[in-house]
Amino acid sequence: MKSSKSDSSVKSESKKPWWKKGIFSETSPLGKWLHRFFALFSKREDVSESKVFLHNWAMSEIRILGKSAELIDNEKFGKEEFLIFVKIKYKLSKNMGECAGLDESVKLLQLAIDAKDSFITIDQTEFRYRGGKQQDFYLFTDQLLLDYGDTTNFRQTIQVKLADTIPTVKTEEGRTALQNYSQHLDRLSEHQLGLRLLSLFKAYHLADYSILRRISDLIQGLDKYDLCTYTPIINLVKANYSDFEKLQKIINLPSSKSNPETYALMSQVIALGYIPLEVIPGD
Repeated sequence: MKSSKSDSSVKSESKKPWWKKGIFSETSPLGKWLHRFFALFSKREDVSESKVFLHNWAMSEIRILGKSAELIDNEKFGKEEFLIFVKIKYKLSKNMGECAGLDESVKLLQLAIDAKDSFITIDQTEFRYRGGKQQDFYLFTDQLLLDYGDTTNFRQTIQVKLADTIPTVKTEEGRTALQNYSQHLDRLSEHQLGLRLLSLFKAYHLADYSILRRISDLIQGLDKYDLCTYTPIINLVKANYSDFEKLQKIINLPSSKSNPETYALMSQVIALGYIPLEVIPGD
């Protein structure tokens, strides 16, 4: 009898849909959230267009939901914010509606904010350390940014140039500055868009890198507001519009899209993403 029960149990388990097994079981943290999520669409009532949209998105993007599920109970990232976040991300990736043509610009803006310290350090180093060998290294970097092949090749080429240059720099301070400079180049080169962004900053000669810090503070400060409400976001963008405008070409934003509404939308999705950014992938 014990064997029969065991066999019955195995058969019962094998008949369960994949999303009720293992880490997706009703008792796991991930399973609990997924069951709550899909329960939204299983109620016998008229289904709104937005629910159909979200259901279709959930089925096609289950990988993102799986990685994000354990964060849904975070008091800073409730269900409504999460749904707004994934809906905007979906529209960005599919080039839809008001998000059409904005995906790369959002990524460039977010990367500029995340890597602001590297951009500022690179700029300050180039301004402060003006010895002949340092300037030769900066010029070499600028030329390499025009055609570096891939990020691995860029890093390797920079390291070879650094090894050749360091022994020729007379002061310890100058050598340290150049090593620090190359480390920040290396950090930027971890992302393909990082090097492109640096080359764009140089191409458009944006001298005031501090605007990155101001925009970063503004966007990260949005967590004090209701991110589901658009009005406070667009009001803050309008109050700092000149800073956003300076980045228009840097983030490859079409002139026709350079307006407070677009920057507010970009700020909203980046601010929402900062809450669980390390877990919810952007692509």
